[in-house]
Amino acid sequence: MSSAYLWVFASVVFAVVGDYFAKLWSTNLSIRVYIATLLCYLIGGTLYMPVLLKENLVTTALIWSLLNIIGFSFIGFYLFEEHISTIQMIGMGFGVIAIILLTMGH
Repeated sequence: MSSAYLWVFASVVFAVVGDYFAKLWSTNLSIRVYIATLLCYLIGGTLYMPVLLKENLVTTALIWSLLNIIGFSFIGFYLFEEHISTIQMIGMGFGVIAIILLTMGH
C-alpha cells in the first residue's frame, strides 16, 4: 500500500470523528463540540493534501468517499441508533457499489 493511502486513511479517521462531533453538536449545541468538529475537519483536510502530490484526485477522492460512507454509516446506525428505510438502504448500497466500480480502474 502506498503511503498516500495511509494519508487518505488518516484523513478519513479525522473526517469520521468530525462527523461524530457534528452529530453530537446537533443534539446539544455545545461550543466546545462545535470547535472539536471544525478542528477534526481541518486536520482531516490537511492530512489529505499530501495525497494529491502522489496520486490523482479522482481515485483518492472516491476511496476517501467510500471509507467516509462506511464510517459515518457506522456512527449513525450504531452510536446514534438512526434508522433508514429499505429504499434508502438500497440506494446506499448502489452508491457504495458505484464508488467501488469507479475505483477499480486504478
